[in-house]
Amino acid sequence: MSNVFISYAKKDEEVARVLSDSLQRAGFSVWWDRYIPPGQTWDNVIGSSLEAADCVLVLWSSNSVASRWVREEADRGARRGCLIPVLIEKVEPPFGFGRIESADLCTWHGDEHDPEFTNLRTAVSDLVRAAGGEQASPPMRVSPADTHQPVIWDPDYLEKVTQSLARHLGPIAGVLVDRTSKRVASRQQLYDALVTHIASEKDRVKFLQSVPK
Repeated sequence: MSNVFISYAKKDEEVARVLSDSLQRAGFSVWWDRYIPPGQTWDNVIGSSLEAADCVLVLWSSNSVASRWVREEADRGARRGCLIPVLIEKVEPPFGFGRIESADLCTWHGDEHDPEFTNLRTAVSDLVRAAGGEQASPPMRVSPADTHQPVIWDPDYLEKVTQSLARHLGPIAGVLVDRTSKRVASRQQLYDALVTHIASEKDRVKFLQSVPK
């Protein structure tokens, strides 16, 4: 069973991925992968995960407010009293959800010290504890200096990598490049880590072809 279930529209997948990564680093188990294996149904895979979660986060955007599936998942969370709405765009939540106070991550790009994110993390922790769930201790972070010699990156080089990644991910590319460059030891390791954030195999190939060699 996961502590947190993230409901989102397919077009907002990258935002959900970054939020999931940050919550997992805070010690929460997170369900956000909407893949349904062959032979399985929505109820068996997604529905059961939704009902078992201690907390349900719904990411409201222009994409998700129009999604019947996202509204259904949010409604289930609201009926269980464990829903936390999260605005990732300046939109009005669907009718019936506006009475629940929303976390505002409209300008959030992965900064785990951002006040809005820390407030959300606290709210999630409160719901997990209230449900009797367990939050693991955040994993110990190993400094790059403990595993390899620190890399002094050329700012112009990192800017070119960011521009290449931004063609596929948008503004959050800068945060991902900055964070990843601090924990890898070579260009190849940097590319291998960044390419995992791109959903389309075709776009992954384009990214790898566009970055500096």
